[in-house]
Amino acid sequence: MQNKFITLCELLLNKKVSILEKEEHFLEFCFEFFSFKDKFEKKEQTLSLKIKSYLDENFLEELSLEEIAKSFDLSVVHLIRVFKKEFKIPIHSYILNKKVHLAKELLSSKLPISQIAQECGFFDQSHFNRSFKRVFQLTPKEFQKNIFS
Repeated sequence: MQNKFITLCELLLNKKVSILEKEEHFLEFCFEFFSFKDKFEKKEQTLSLKIKSYLDENFLEELSLEEIAKSFDLSVVHLIRVFKKEFKIPIHSYILNKKVHLAKELLSSKLPISQIAQECGFFDQSHFNRSFKRVFQLTPKEFQKNIFS
């Protein structure tokens, strides 16, 4: 694409080429460039969906950004950018949200809250409580109490 741009610039600066020919070449370049951009965006969208699928399958694992990036042969910065651009949420928040929603399902099973916190991959019960309350505006105990009352 860079070579085509240089060729276009040379053509546009050439005083021997007619305005009509310059316009034609310019428009052809623009059509090609913008269709390239669409292909690039579709490729990144496909990549972000693959990343999301990977996170959906592995959110209970102890994941690091480096490991995820390595799985997709990306830099950590590019991984973060692609995911956030598509889903408007950072990877960490997405994983935390998945864990909290799984915990919400498990709370209806009458399991102890400490066990649910552990099964859902939280560091401890207080981390679970804070995360759950941030998403649902009540603590896991309050939520469980509302289900069984």
